Amino acid sequence: SFVAGGTARDANGNGNATNNKVTISDSEVYKTGDTGVWGGIVHGSGDAVENEVIVNDTFINKVYIVGGHSSYGDATDNKVTINGESTVVDGEVFGGREQYGEGTANNNIVTINAGTIKGVVYGGAGSESASAKTTASDGNIVNLNGGTIENMVYGGHTGSRSKDAPIGTTNNTVNISGETVLTNASLIGGNVADSVGNTLNIGEDWKKSIKSVQKFNTVNFAKGSAVTVTNGMSLGTGATINLAD
Repeated sequence: SFVAGGTARDANGNGNATNNKVTISDSEVYKTGDTGVWGGIVHGSGDAVENEVIVNDTFINKVYIVGGHSSYGDATDNKVTINGESTVVDGEVFGGREQYGEGTANNNIVTINAGTIKGVVYGGAGSESASAKTTASDGNIVNLNGGTIENMVYGGHTGSRSKDAPIGTTNNTVNISGETVLTNASLIGGNVADSVGNTLNIGEDWKKSIKSVQKFNTVNFAKGSAVTVTNGMSLGTGATINLAD
């Protein structure tokens, strides 16, 4: 399946995908070839901005979900929202994604309210291309309000293999609240070693276990919250842990 709210591709590699929206409800989506659900997708150098995917009570098998995707431009201010107790997502989830290393994936949001998420979740994901010129994944947000998360959750991620490419994952945020189950989940603020400004907020009265917590610079505990980390915590250099009064 290939589903996109808007697609930009012209002969010169220009064009933006802006303000597109896909809603999938009470459905089943299966992998067939190069499969994905995009709010907006840009195949050239244009930007993917303010696109959105909403999933309600749907089974998704080996299919990735992307709010906004740009091959060579910026993916900015895109959203993915997942609802419904019966929802199962067995595929990667991206708020925003930049693919080839000439743009950024900044200020995107993933919100999970219910369901079971088996794939890796990225608030924003920059390029992993070996030829990337620059790549960044900054200011993204992942809201975990409910459901069961069974894999890694990145506020921001970038993995350029080019030694010359400046990379960064800064000022990303992961928020935990409600009845979210994270027993098998690993939470990562930003995957780059010297990331700064990444924050984990643990909501009021949330008292559960998390598999691992990594590369956050600030961890905030709201009133009545408590966390058991079963497989290790590795925070950023000079990290701050704030406890509510």
